[in-house]
Amino acid sequence: MTAAVQGQQVLLLGKDRKKLILRLQSGQRLQIHHGILYHDGLIGLPLGTLVSLAPGLPVSSANPLLGDLLRSIRRSTQIVHSMDIGCLLLGRSI
Repeated sequence: MTAAVQGQQVLLLGKDRKKLILRLQSGQRLQIHHGILYHDGLIGLPLGTLVSLAPGLPVSSANPLLGDLLRSIRRSTQIVHSMDIGCLLLGRSI
């Protein structure tokens, strides 16, 4: 298994199956309602290692899959007028 390095995106998976994607940076910390996870505690550990976020709350680290990354992207809505929809569907530029 590969070790987590600084700047790498890591998927944290809790035992309740909640997922969180995190970019590791030295000196940073992640604070959630369950506790605090220091990035330095994950850097250098092999992926898949269980790390305790709080007593009785282990989280596992893994490489995020493409689907995980796509679900984490912030998306905003946009108004598309009816004249432009035809061009978008045909793949033509206006």
